[in-house]
Amino acid sequence: MEEAFGTRNTVLPIEKQQEYEKRIVGQKTSTGTEIKGFTVHAFDRLTVRVISPERILNMLAQTPEISKSDLTCDVYKADGSGIVINRNTGYIVTVEFTRRKPRR
Repeated sequence: MEEAFGTRNTVLPIEKQQEYEKRIVGQKTSTGTEIKGFTVHAFDRLTVRVISPERILNMLAQTPEISKSDLTCDVYKADGSGIVINRNTGYIVTVEFTRRKPRR
């Protein structure tokens, strides 16, 4: 699998990276963007956030919002998680938790 954005020096084991790629690459979002791969940053975030491939597939089926920080990206949210995908490249840029604890 070609890596468009840097080298794989993440802590997520290569076997887990391959598992995510096998399950997600080639899938399409609800708007028809084909997933081409993951950025190194996305794999780094998956190491910390532990979001399953099934959860990612669920997010891809949702109606996206346009990213406020990058207009070429869409944000798909479900079950308290979000995934950011660049529409032009098809790469998953990052994953995030979207639920925040209320401030006191």
